[in-house]
Amino acid sequence: MSRRSCALLLFGLLVGISCPVAAATDRPNIVFIYTDDQAPRAVAAAGDKRFITPHIDKIFHQGAHLTNAFVTTPVCSPSRLGLISSRYGSELGVTDWISPRAEKTLGLAEGTATWP
Repeated sequence: MSRRSCALLLFGLLVGISCPVAAATDRPNIVFIYTDDQAPRAVAAAGDKRFITPHIDKIFHQGAHLTNAFVTTPVCSPSRLGLISSRYGSELGVTDWISPRAEKTLGLAEGTATWP
């Protein structure tokens, strides 16, 4: 093999090794904004121009928004628990909203698996 062929082969190998691979392992960035006790049109992008929400409007238009979503318990505490734990509020002993004054011991048990 000539010196020139070796140099071209070596150059090709180095370029091939250094090129980033089209990553099947690349994962999308997902921002999940969760609100409760909110009317369907509580942001300007959803139709109510009384609210000034430019940053949320940008996310609204560039991402996905759910217009027909439901929860198993239409109360904030068990609904939030369901979201972060993927379990029913009743499984965790929470079926109504948690009053921070009256129910200080109610909530997730230590060690309950939740989203990171």
